[in-house]
Amino acid sequence: MCVNSSTAARFAQQEVFMTDPSAAPASFHKLTPMIERTFVELIRETEAVWSWCHQLYTDGVPWEMRRIPKKKGFRTIHAPKDPLMAISRGILHHVLRRLPVHRSVHGSEPRSSVITNARVHAGFAKSVYNLDLENAFPSTNRKRLVANLSPKMLALLLDSTDLSEEEASVLVELLIDLMLVDDILPQGFPTSPAVLNIVLLPVDREISRYLRQVGEELGCELRYTRYVDDITISSDGDRIPKPVRNQIRKIIRHNGWKINQTKLMYHGDAEPGDDERSTKMPMVTGLVIHDDGRLTVPRWKLRKWRALMHELLQAEDVSQDQRDTLVGVVSFLTMVYDGDL
Repeated sequence: MCVNSSTAARFAQQEVFMTDPSAAPASFHKLTPMIERTFVELIRETEAVWSWCHQLYTDGVPWEMRRIPKKKGFRTIHAPKDPLMAISRGILHHVLRRLPVHRSVHGSEPRSSVITNARVHAGFAKSVYNLDLENAFPSTNRKRLVANLSPKMLALLLDSTDLSEEEASVLVELLIDLMLVDDILPQGFPTSPAVLNIVLLPVDREISRYLRQVGEELGCELRYTRYVDDITISSDGDRIPKPVRNQIRKIIRHNGWKINQTKLMYHGDAEPGDDERSTKMPMVTGLVIHDDGRLTVPRWKLRKWRALMHELLQAEDVSQDQRDTLVGVVSFLTMVYDGDL
């Protein structure tokens, strides 16, 4: 007997299909044996894996695409095939991890999570402002990477390899090609969240500087964190004034990013703006933060997960995806409540 539920239906609705064949990236035609050897040494992979990945790109099928239903439409996920996945992980750990990100970042960084992000504000915040960047991944295109990532990677390669500047520039172009799909940052690649953190560094710095300045003027402390595309600002004061909230949005837009107007949330004494939702409880990355420093999962979400767990445990036939979901829920709850379930 299979699970007959909205959860099972959601899994079933996932569309999986191959990409259409396309030509290999332009950088592939500029490679020399020296550049390729340096590349595989840099990411600590084998030449065989790189050769396999190169062939997949030449054939035009280095990944699968999944369209996963969400509240409004679908989310497109690109799942790299094994050789590209190995190459992507090598780029992540041995190139991107060596580039600077802001200390406020909690997504895709070692030992960071939605939990570490929320803990920055728990036991401190009396008022909280939540923003979400709209279409952050597809908004990160080749132009952004060339402007924000290329100079850093070029400096890294010139410092750590024997390549000439011309050769290093070709390798930078190759690295960027391997991190993009149709010239935009794909969801599903191991490299994508880390790339987003690097290109958002100017935004992180500008917001942090502004909050330090305005906090001194207001006589309060303001804290800033970002988990991937989810931004949180909190204050130990009873309110985050509307002009401050407006300036945060102005900084984001000035840097070329859009804000998801449906996800603006404010908790505090000051009245929310026309396009902001007021929240009864202070929330950070989906968790309720408390004055005593505790984190809890919202009750509605606990009820939903409890029903899901009951349903899957009663089923005779459960897919691997559903098993993974169940294990993930239990693991997450254990971390939030420090094992005290």
